Amino acid sequence: MDRPDGKTTGHPTPTVQDTVLDHLAPAIDSLVVALEGRLAGAPAPTKHHRLLWWVTALAGCVAFASTIGLALAAWLAPRNAWPAASDNWWLKVTLFAAVATAPHFLVERFAWLAEKLSPDLPPHAHVRGFRNIGAYVGLFERPLFLGALVGGYAQFIGVWFLFKGIAGYRVGLPATQARRTFQLFLLNNAVSLGGVALGWLAWNLLGLPTPRH
Repeated sequence: MDRPDGKTTGHPTPTVQDTVLDHLAPAIDSLVVALEGRLAGAPAPTKHHRLLWWVTALAGCVAFASTIGLALAAWLAPRNAWPAASDNWWLKVTLFAAVATAPHFLVERFAWLAEKLSPDLPPHAHVRGFRNIGAYVGLFERPLFLGALVGGYAQFIGVWFLFKGIAGYRVGLPATQARRTFQLFLLNNAVSLGGVALGWLAWNLLGLPTPRH
């Protein structure tokens, strides 16, 4: 800055750019902190994007085709109109395929809705799609549950959920978040089990044989 005697001081006059930066710096710092907080709770980026896409597409196609096939079968044929068990294996396979895959997409939607509406759930409490190992567990456990019902061993489902519940409770979170996360776990399992119940209902409506028949 110039003095009246013509000499300059050691403090230069602030420029317009300096003034703008001084005003923007707090906002930028706040944005960086917010982004760091979001990224800290975000799942790590997945590798093998093409493989993940193919797995998801395959599950979606199987779910769509098997569900439509079952709907057409239920609509076109009355109860007990199917041939002997040795001849209707394709209908059983279709039903098991629908039970294995279709509930997965319902679980995803309900979990997304719960995360959006619950203020107590931690960020990314539910890992989306087939990046979540639980999605693969569901693909195999739902046919097992339906098979247990068909075979007359429904108690297998209770034993399975006993061990699954023990393993699924989250520790290391605040009490409220731990409860909400476990409730999300229960919600996902309830939706999945609802898909099995619908499969068991379809099995009976279609007149497919069971050991009791």
